[in-house]
Amino acid sequence: MLRVLRLLWSTLGDYYYEILPFTAINLMWLVCLVGAPLIGGAIVKAFPVPPALLAFAASLIVIPPAFAGLFYAARNFADGYNIGPRDFLLGFRRYFARAWQLAAVDLVAGGLIAANFVFYLTRPNSAVKLIAVLWVYVVLFWLAAQPYLFGLLIFQRDKRLRTTLRNAALLVVANIGYSLSLVIVGAVFLVLSIGLGLPALAFTGIVGAIWFTRALDVLLAKYPGTRRQETTDADRPGGPQEARPQPQR
Repeated sequence: MLRVLRLLWSTLGDYYYEILPFTAINLMWLVCLVGAPLIGGAIVKAFPVPPALLAFAASLIVIPPAFAGLFYAARNFADGYNIGPRDFLLGFRRYFARAWQLAAVDLVAGGLIAANFVFYLTRPNSAVKLIAVLWVYVVLFWLAAQPYLFGLLIFQRDKRLRTTLRNAALLVVANIGYSLSLVIVGAVFLVLSIGLGLPALAFTGIVGAIWFTRALDVLLAKYPGTRRQETTDADRPGGPQEARPQPQR
């Protein structure tokens, strides 16, 4: 728990030094996550016809790639590069299809897990209700894997969906306490950010992505065979760039 808190505090410190690019990336993510669906919903409310429904559905398409763009920028920052909106856009475009594959499978799995938990919990037979206790562990396991999914998608060389899901599951199994601490602190951080409103939401996404990326790196450091994806400076938006200087604190 203390290590997780220290990583979060360090990332908040980085936001202070990189406030402009971090805020710009975060606002782009918020537009995709909240802005586009709100616009689509407003269109449906004003014009309740099939084309308007299609417009709302289209507004949801950008959400998973927005998380990919966020974590792509976070990975570049964790690797020592300066980041900006172009990193978000590059990750958004490069991982558009894979982000949707990952999000679709993850959401379906989460829905099935929740449905089974509710089903057994609401049975009149008390003996059957005990099965719901077992599903609590499955729910916790699913939640514990969430901080790693997009980080692994960006990090690993093998971009196949099954590899991402398998690696996330293995990390949770091998580091269950650390993973649950990350979920608990993350949930508290999210609730506080929502409670504080817009000022906090201006940094919540990018801080969370960098924090989760660094937490992932802490775990991967224990496995010597782990190697990062092959990324050259030429692959980054704007061509070759120098690594950022470390701020004096």
